[in-house]
Order: sequence, then C-alpha cells, then structure tokens
Amino acid sequence: MSKNKPTKTKRVSWVKKNVDQDRVKFVSYRHKEKPDPVPSKGHAYWFFDDGKCGPSRRYIAQVIGVYTMKYVRKKMKDLFIAWQLDAMNCCWLYATKSDYAIKCKVIGYDDQPCWFFRTRDGGWFSIDWPGFWMSGELDVSASKIKGLCLEIEGEEDKDFRETNLSQIRDLEMKRVDLILEYEHQRGNFKDLSYGDLYKEYDKMNISEFVGNELERS
Repeated sequence: MSKNKPTKTKRVSWVKKNVDQDRVKFVSYRHKEKPDPVPSKGHAYWFFDDGKCGPSRRYIAQVIGVYTMKYVRKKMKDLFIAWQLDAMNCCWLYATKSDYAIKCKVIGYDDQPCWFFRTRDGGWFSIDWPGFWMSGELDVSASKIKGLCLEIEGEEDKDFRETNLSQIRDLEMKRVDLILEYEHQRGNFKDLSYGDLYKEYDKMNISEFVGNELERS
C-alpha cells in the first residue's frame, strides 16, 4: 500500500473529528416498501434544485452513468467520502446506505455533473460535490412533477396557470427529446413517432395537464 494512500482507519478518524456526531442518526431507505426505481442510463428525468418546485428551480437531468456503491467505494474514493460527509451532515435527508450512485448532466444548471444517492424515503438527492450548491431532487417516480401540475391546475389565477404550465410543457418536451435522441443513437425505436415515444415514457401522464402538443407526430 502506498504511504500517501489514506487507510480506512485514518478516513474514519477524520470523519469523527470533523463531523458533529450528535447529528448522525442514519436511517436506511430499505424500510420503505416501494423505493423509487433506479434511474436508467440515457433517460431524462425532472430535477428540482434543493428539492423546491419554484419556476427557477425546475430542470431536466439526463443520466450519464450508473455505478454500484461497491465500485464507488473502490474506484471513486473522493466521491465516496464526499457522500459520507454529506450524509452525516444531512442525516435527516440521506439514507445510511445507497445501492447506486447516479451521475447526471442537469441541463442549464451546472457545467459539472451532479451525483445522486438514496434518501431516507427511498428517493434520489444529489450531494454538493464536486462543486458547491449542487444538491437537488431527481424525480424518478414523477410524483413531484405530477403533484406540482395538480397544484398549478388548482390556482385561480389564469395567467399564473398558463405561464407555469407553458414552462413545464417546454421542459417536458426537452426531456422526451433527450430520450429520443439517446435511443435513436443506440438504434432503438427508429420506427416510433414522437407521440408514440412520448406515450412510452409518459409515466406521470403529464399530457393531461399541459395539453396534446406533446403528442406531435
């Protein structure tokens, strides 16, 4: 072993010295009956900066890598330690264990990739690494965007409804376009129209909120 390579004992000692141990109360996501599915490489999902739903917080994230935690622990030690530290400091958010680390490119958000790990409730949330202010929720189950659409639909202000749904429509079309481009590059779905592909990936049935413009041919 290299003399400069930190041992597990040294890493643990550093964490214990620099992290408030009174706040460390880990909970595994496995207690949830149906955790969110593992994101698929090449697919695109809704991303909410800091987990918030405001107009300036909505983005589309495309998965560019899916790694087992065993691989991360052995081959990506800086990332593994960064996750451990964020999980300890934000023990109310992150689970003690994650089955995968998800690497995403968030369009228009940050030039660096975002890394997502399991949350206490079985979802996916990114950590502040390799930069700062990079944490947000990956809406793999589409529950957040569908709930947001329902909330917007209930607003009395017509201008507010139309403005927000128009933005959601534009981002949703971008999401499906990213999936379509990825699948076509792999030689899949060449005979499917945009509308057919959209139905394939419209897990949140969002077209009922934003209209049938998404069902273009």
